Amino acid sequence: MICDWQWRSVALAIGIGIVTPTFAQPDAARPAPGPSLSDARVLLDQDPGAALEQLERLHALPSSSREHQIELGLLLAQAYALSGRFAEANLLAESLAAAPDTDAAVRRQALAVRLQSLQGLQRFEDASRLASTFEDPAIMGQASRQVADTLLRLGERRLAATHLQTARAHFTRRGEVDNQLLLFPLEIDTLESLGRTAEALKLMREYKAVSDSLLVGRARTAAPAPPSPPERSEPAAPVVTASPPTAADEDTLLGAGLLVALVSLLALALIAYLLFRANRLLAQNHQSIEQQNQRLRALNAAVARHSREDPLTGLGNRLFLNEHLAAQAADGETEEPLLLILIDLDHFRLVNEQHGHAAGDMLLRQFADLLASLAAPGDQLVRWGGEEFIWLCSNVTAAEGPARCDQIRQRLCEQTFEHGGKAIGLSVSMGFAPIPVWKGSRSGWALSLRLADHAVYSSKTLGRNRWCGYRGIAAPPSEAAGGEWTAEALEEAGCVERLVDPHEEATPNDGAGLDARASTAPRLRAVIQ
Repeated sequence: MICDWQWRSVALAIGIGIVTPTFAQPDAARPAPGPSLSDARVLLDQDPGAALEQLERLHALPSSSREHQIELGLLLAQAYALSGRFAEANLLAESLAAAPDTDAAVRRQALAVRLQSLQGLQRFEDASRLASTFEDPAIMGQASRQVADTLLRLGERRLAATHLQTARAHFTRRGEVDNQLLLFPLEIDTLESLGRTAEALKLMREYKAVSDSLLVGRARTAAPAPPSPPERSEPAAPVVTASPPTAADEDTLLGAGLLVALVSLLALALIAYLLFRANRLLAQNHQSIEQQNQRLRALNAAVARHSREDPLTGLGNRLFLNEHLAAQAADGETEEPLLLILIDLDHFRLVNEQHGHAAGDMLLRQFADLLASLAAPGDQLVRWGGEEFIWLCSNVTAAEGPARCDQIRQRLCEQTFEHGGKAIGLSVSMGFAPIPVWKGSRSGWALSLRLADHAVYSSKTLGRNRWCGYRGIAAPPSEAAGGEWTAEALEEAGCVERLVDPHEEATPNDGAGLDARASTAPRLRAVIQ
């Protein structure tokens, strides 16, 4: 169905002779004169709604001439556009522009109305294509500027930046410097809001160059022309001295000097403003980059910490110990001795079977806290795997190993472990070895770990809830080969001495009813594990 406004637009098109010519009515049938086009034209800028009513009444009257019909149609299209009825304005302006006998001036005005209507309908692609049909770069620039303004009001800054660039290019081609200078700040702000700071800085420098060129040109124009040399009637005539400057000349020179001074001040102010804007953009970019770097450093630190930390107990893991000891080895030999104590929780599998894995996790966390309370500054605590822990004591020799192990056993006897209201007994088997095994040698910590592990095996074989350890006596003939020797071979060769817990009755804390008989009978390591 055809809407009412479409009927009116078609009717007006018929009235201006686009479809078919109008039929003349007798003068007697014409109504009395009403409002005139001149009244409607004046009212259009003040009250578009009232002007639209007058123009529609004029449209209902028979027209006397072709020019009157075209002018009426053009004013009516403008009134539709100003009143927000963009679809009607677009249809009517399109009909006017397409009329075969419409002159160029009216066609340009009709295209301008169409452009405004398409922007109101948010048909920006159609508006851009229509703007490109204008032959005058100034009109094309104004059209692109209008499209950009509408897009900015709608928040479409990315598209608006493209149209602003197009408008500036048209004004540059036409040589309209004033319009260029009006566009520069708007385009700079748009690029800055889009985060395209490099383009914004480049445009600010271009803005300064164009502004400086305009100011210098106007200053030269305002300066008075140099006086022409006096004409000589004869070569032999004496030189006529110049007359002293009059008051008018002095006023002109003074005005030119003031203008040049004012232009210089404006140029300096503009340069200061541009430098301020550039520094602000650089500071904002630097601050943003620094914040991103800080977040990245914090994220990397968190990832590194979690990769070297046991998630259950919060102690270090194997990777942490490997890196820590490798870093110490890379620093060269140190006079500070280290003692590696390997600790294995006795019968931990029975804890999980009798009390559940939640109780086992609780026991691991509480034992880690117990070790942390005993560790000195500079010591390192590691959950080596499962129910095995490592206490790396700093500045401690093998002679102090028994005392450190007794501290752990004594604290276990004093502390009660509970889960779900039930007490859980806990004892540990421990083994220790110094790093390096022989003072002044280059034996790696892997040999110390192997000796400590064999010492734990000996503790379990002797009944658990006890400690064993090794101390270095003399390095093997080939120290490099010493790293491949077993603990038994080194002990038989007299390279190390095994230290055994003198504790006769090793009774575990078995408050949970764990099998305590295993604490006294020797067990093979394969059976125990």
